[in-house]
Amino acid sequence: MRKVAKNFDNVPAILQEEPCKRLIELSLIEKGAHKFQTTIYGHQMVRDALNEIYQNKCAFCETDTSAGATLHVEHFRPKAKVTGDREHPGYYWLGYQWSNLLLACSSCNNRKRNRFPVIGIRISQPPMIEFEDGHKLNTILCRTDEAELIGEIAQLVNPELEENPMRHFFFNLKGEIHHHTEIGRVTIETCNLNRGRLIYYRKKFYDNIFNKFIRNIEQFRNGALTEDQIKTRLLAIIEDDLIAYINDEKQQYTEFAKTCWIKFESFFIKEFDAIGQQYLSIVYQDILRIMG
Repeated sequence: MRKVAKNFDNVPAILQEEPCKRLIELSLIEKGAHKFQTTIYGHQMVRDALNEIYQNKCAFCETDTSAGATLHVEHFRPKAKVTGDREHPGYYWLGYQWSNLLLACSSCNNRKRNRFPVIGIRISQPPMIEFEDGHKLNTILCRTDEAELIGEIAQLVNPELEENPMRHFFFNLKGEIHHHTEIGRVTIETCNLNRGRLIYYRKKFYDNIFNKFIRNIEQFRNGALTEDQIKTRLLAIIEDDLIAYINDEKQQYTEFAKTCWIKFESFFIKEFDAIGQQYLSIVYQDILRIMG
């Protein structure tokens, strides 16, 4: 899961217009019985903004949705009744709030649904402001980065709020994601981030690079490549297939790719025999020196 920068003040116009304001007021009256209008929170204007912010990738698993995969406008805090909490009507006052909307692939969204585990007290009432003519929703306190909601100890990682979401997770070279923290564990379980398809494509990325290393090292071993040629080829693989991929944030699973680079020694170098280790180490150290 990667850090995503969203400007909470740059709200899509559809969420600020009168029809949406009236629906927000209606949701406060109807509470858990309100029928949320996907034509508003799921409007193309909202989808386009989220696609740009998330670069067509799922907030949770980084699956690229640009190739026709189903995507959803996901509510971080559920707009309807919370799974596992019979008394909670859902965060109905956040159903049309920009900061509560994320982009998610169908697999993550269908798995998460109305799950929203917390530790301690769950917020069950909207923040209101009292005026002479009645009460109105305090929209400032509805932002996920305000104290009202930050104070609720959510057990799901929000990539828009976490400065470094990966502090909760780590990958192994099999493409599996594991947790450093309890919130990481719950997020993996809630969104099923180790489902087969995800592991397959992460491992496929790793195997592509690994197999290119193997083929070229074997050619060197068989005398088909000189020492300068094997260094040049290994360097090109690292730069073109790994580093360039990492630097293109539109690619899928870039956090796994970053792990492949950060753990290059254990993921790649140590997987080879003495000759492979020798030349991969030389090239790897050369790149590190260039990077400074």
